[in-house]
Amino acid sequence: ISLNIKNKENEFLEQLRLNNIIKKYSDHITHPIFLFNEDEKDQKEERANQSQALWTKNKKNIKEEDYHNFYSQSGMNYDKPWKVIHNQNEGTINFTNLLFIPTEKPFDLLHADKKVNVKLYVKRVFITDDCENIVPKYMRFISGIIDSEDISLNISREMLQNDPVINKIRNNLVKKVISELEKELK
Repeated sequence: ISLNIKNKENEFLEQLRLNNIIKKYSDHITHPIFLFNEDEKDQKEERANQSQALWTKNKKNIKEEDYHNFYSQSGMNYDKPWKVIHNQNEGTINFTNLLFIPTEKPFDLLHADKKVNVKLYVKRVFITDDCENIVPKYMRFISGIIDSEDISLNISREMLQNDPVINKIRNNLVKKVISELEKELK
């Protein structure tokens, strides 16, 4: 893809801006994305995405350090996760979740307007981090990602609010988190 933009809109061709957009929306897709900057002396291509989503890897091949790094990067968390919940759910709805329960209570946990820090991906493409229906308000201490194959890529925010797939994912996640907390309690 070549971007040709009017001179007055050159700010959209800045290397940093393009890198941020790619990292936010396409960091985990399977195809590598390279940026070529003609303005630099060496004019070399730089890879802009990781192209391997952590949650798609087998849990046996993931080190605890990898989980810690992803936890820090995904939610601007500075502590280590107390509990990692990583599983693939197959059945009527297929989705993968990689959720983290923090070691320390978030400073804004008791604020009524605190948003849930769970990002929704569809086929490893970032959709939104503002999906209030995916996790209930009382679990707003959780952070992580949910990646589903069963949600349409062109889904709107209004459709997300009333989507039966989202409701089933939510019910499954609530059960999973509560069962994990019960195990730790025992």
